[in-house]
Amino acid sequence: MSSKKEIPGHRLIGGSLEGKKLPLIGFGNNGKKVAELAQGIGMEVLAYDIVKPENSGGVKFVSMEACFKEGNFISLHGAITGKTKKLVNKEKLEMMKKTL
Repeated sequence: MSSKKEIPGHRLIGGSLEGKKLPLIGFGNNGKKVAELAQGIGMEVLAYDIVKPENSGGVKFVSMEACFKEGNFISLHGAITGKTKKLVNKEKLEMMKKTL
C-alpha cells in the first residue's frame, strides 16, 4: 500500500532542492541553523554577513550581489532597521535566477 495520498483535482508541481543554491543574508544563530538544514538536504549554502565567522561550517561567503545572482532562492536573517529595511528591492530580485 502506498503512503502517498492523491488529492482529486490537484497535482504536485516543483522539484528537488538537492543541488540548488541557498544564499543566506545574515549568518547569526538563525542563519547557521538554516544552513545546517539546507546542507542536510543537499543544498549548497552561500552567505553574506558583515561579520564572517571563524567557522563557517562549509558555507561559502560571497558578496550580497552574488547572493542574488547565484541563488535559486534567498533566505533573510536579520533585524529590520533603517539600514536593512530596503535591503531587498525589485532590482535585486530581478538579478535572481528563474528557478521555477
